[in-house]
Amino acid sequence: MRTLIVAAVIAACCGPVQASDYVTVGGFSYHSERHRSNGKDWNEVNPGLGFERDLSESWTFTSGIYRNSFARTTAFAGASWEPIRLGPAKFGLMAAAASGYPSPVVGAITADLKLSNRIDLTLLGAPVPGSNGGAVLATYARIMLGK
Repeated sequence: MRTLIVAAVIAACCGPVQASDYVTVGGFSYHSERHRSNGKDWNEVNPGLGFERDLSESWTFTSGIYRNSFARTTAFAGASWEPIRLGPAKFGLMAAAASGYPSPVVGAITADLKLSNRIDLTLLGAPVPGSNGGAVLATYARIMLGK
């Protein structure tokens, strides 16, 4: 599985840079349940690096590697669909194949806020796998590569 995800990331990054290409920089997360079921704290500093390509106004391919809330390295590839627009923000859903989690598929509600012509802030909200109704809010930055 990890090999397939890494291959998708490499394939996505090959070729000429387009105006719809972004590098992503991992950020932070906050968990509503402050401790995991084993009593340990969540890892809420989530450095990482990725690539995104806007395929249309609503669809985005996403891939990358980051340190997840379980303090494991996660490689992922997936897509987000954000059809709802409200000023400089767009909202929708994301799903990805990802390593380092109890399930190989993860999903989230997304909000993408345009901070400038080249920089976006993306927020993800999702239930925490294996928790008693806990949720996580995560964030990362998108920096445009093209013109």
